[in-house]
Amino acid sequence: MKVRRRYIAFKTVSEEEIDGAKLASSISRAVLNLWGVHGLSTIQPKLIQYKPEDGCGIVRCTHIGVQMLRLSMASISEVDGKTVSLCTLRVSGTLKALRRKLGWRKPKP
Repeated sequence: MKVRRRYIAFKTVSEEEIDGAKLASSISRAVLNLWGVHGLSTIQPKLIQYKPEDGCGIVRCTHIGVQMLRLSMASISEVDGKTVSLCTLRVSGTLKALRRKLGWRKPKP
C-alpha cells in the first residue's frame, strides 16, 4: 500500500541562524520524546528543504502523523543551544502545491 504523505511549511523564529542538519535532528528527537519509537515510525519526519537565511523550511510526514508532527515541532524550544520557535505556515499534499501557495520557487540543484 502506498504511503500518503503531507508536507508542512514552517518558519523558525530565532535571533541566530539555525543549521539545517541540527534542526532535522531536533525535530526527530522531539517526535521521539513525545511519541516514542512507534510514533517516530508512524510519522516518518524528514526535512525536505530549509533556508537558514530566512528561516523557512518544509518537512514531510505521513498523512496520519500531521497533527502529531505539528505538536512535536511546537514543543521545540532550543536547537544546538540557540533559542528557537517553530511556527507552522501551511500543510499540503504535494510539494508543488505547497510552493505555489506560499510563492516559493523550487530550489536550484
